Amino acid sequence: MNGATEQDGKPIPRVLIVGGGVAAVEAMLALRDLAGDRLEVRVFAPRRDFVYRPLAVGEPFGTAQILRFDLGRLAEDCGASFEAASIAAVDPEAREARTHDGATISYDYLILASGVQLLWPFPGATVFWGVADEAGIEHTLRGLREGELRRVAFSLPDGCSWALPVYELALLADAELSKAGVEGAHLMVVTPEEAPLKVFGTQASADLSALLAARGIEVVAGAHPVKFEQGILSIAPGGEGAVDAVVSLPR
Repeated sequence: MNGATEQDGKPIPRVLIVGGGVAAVEAMLALRDLAGDRLEVRVFAPRRDFVYRPLAVGEPFGTAQILRFDLGRLAEDCGASFEAASIAAVDPEAREARTHDGATISYDYLILASGVQLLWPFPGATVFWGVADEAGIEHTLRGLREGELRRVAFSLPDGCSWALPVYELALLADAELSKAGVEGAHLMVVTPEEAPLKVFGTQASADLSALLAARGIEVVAGAHPVKFEQGILSIAPGGEGAVDAVVSLPR
């Protein structure tokens, strides 16, 4: 160990957590529970706030609000320290990390919880980012309510492993149309999955399929959205369909 702080004459191991998402927060909580004050925990993340993403789906519909928590306060509650800085490089042999500003941080143990990079899914799509400005989603909903949009596809692109939000968006959009008394709109879900939410098991997939069918939401499974251009959604394997708008999750 190369910890500088001592407890009972022994160095306290230093743990560096890189990231400010749910994995980083869970790591802080777990270390606090398992080791208490026997570790010195430092958290580095570029953002000062922890965003609870699951509620983001309901925000454009006015049914939920994204929850944000101060990472410094969360770290303090876990007996850790927080710094708003990005880690640019790690030297595992020297057990040192370097920030973008050139500062060097020594550690004994390293937890990388940097998450994923969200990418644009395909040309022409309105993207539901989950935490960013959702003006595009609100514009699509307004178009459905006012009858300007009649056919809207909600799509799951390649490289997206968490499909639940696309079904939540479609079901919430349908509920919004019912509340507004709008008839004649057609909603569909385009997904590479063999069946809706098959990752949750056969029964859950069957239940969701039945719910979507009862709501009149079409499911196009085994389809990879490629592009949306001039009112045509192209999918692979070869196929296309006429829609007025496409809402997609990011890759």
